[in-house]
Amino acid sequence: MSNINNKDQGLNNNSQQRTNEKEDLRRKAYEIQKHETETRHAEIERGKKELIRLDSVSVSPMDDKQLVEMKAANIEYFNSAKTAPKFLLPELSHGVSLTRKSLTMIGAPSGEGKSNVSANATYSMALQGKRVLVISNEELASDIYNRVTCLMKGWTYNDHGKFTEEQIKIFNDYYEILRTKITVIDHTMAPTTTIEGIDKIFEDLKSDSTKYDLIIIDYYQNVDSSSLNKKVDIYEAQTRFANALDKFKNIYPAPILLLAQVAKETKKDQRSFKERIEGRKIIYNKATVAIELVTDHAECRTEWIFHKSRFGRSGVRVSTGWDRGLYVSYTEEFKTEIAKKNLDEALLKMQVKND
Repeated sequence: MSNINNKDQGLNNNSQQRTNEKEDLRRKAYEIQKHETETRHAEIERGKKELIRLDSVSVSPMDDKQLVEMKAANIEYFNSAKTAPKFLLPELSHGVSLTRKSLTMIGAPSGEGKSNVSANATYSMALQGKRVLVISNEELASDIYNRVTCLMKGWTYNDHGKFTEEQIKIFNDYYEILRTKITVIDHTMAPTTTIEGIDKIFEDLKSDSTKYDLIIIDYYQNVDSSSLNKKVDIYEAQTRFANALDKFKNIYPAPILLLAQVAKETKKDQRSFKERIEGRKIIYNKATVAIELVTDHAECRTEWIFHKSRFGRSGVRVSTGWDRGLYVSYTEEFKTEIAKKNLDEALLKMQVKND
């Protein structure tokens, strides 16, 4: 009798398990259908908004109200341009004007200085008493604060294992100081790699009372997906991101600095800068300024090549040096100092080899 009861119990358990599995599958199927319906509905709503905008388009001459609004906006723009912050160094500020309605894209190969540009721009703005928002989809907020601290203290942010306990304490102490001027949103705080995550940040920025003087996005290619529609590929995601950036820059009262991944120009790869941008090239069309970084590690030199500029700097090349990560003017004195340093290192290597 005991065996029969155990067998019946086992059959009941199996039957209940199958029932639970069917119910789970029905629930998942419903969630999938709901998600697809909501995604499609969101796309339709975006289309409706575009149609509404089309309905408001007029080819009639500008009326008095529009004229007054345009004049006021024009005065506001030029007044803000007079007090616009400077970009890193005087030789670069001539080509990178940090005024509203500007989108500066700086491209470099992997490991050639994108994060360093972001840190230097953040540090420079903080020194000028300006507020910076860094939207990062690569580095964590702690890394960005640590990089800025290193620039302030004259430290090199390379071998993290060599920092002393005292230095680590200073890093933590500086979080308190830097957070008043620097806000960082990284991928652990928000979905900064999705177009919906970026759109949400942009919407919040437009309504938030805190106004920033510069927005840095590091970097373009990592915004590569949609959290609502998994069928969206990288190219579509980057297209929507580029379009969102273009609209946002014309609304928000602060310039945008965008870092991007670019293939290095070589003898075998002689494509134009635009064609060497990884992923969707449309971002080049949206940028008001497009710059390529070419780094010479031996000479501690970075060459800034202006491929596109609405300020008449296209084709211009500017050389800067760097000292423990901080960009400095590439003066004769600096070149002499680097040459001496390289010679000393070469002589030391020869001495070690002879010994």
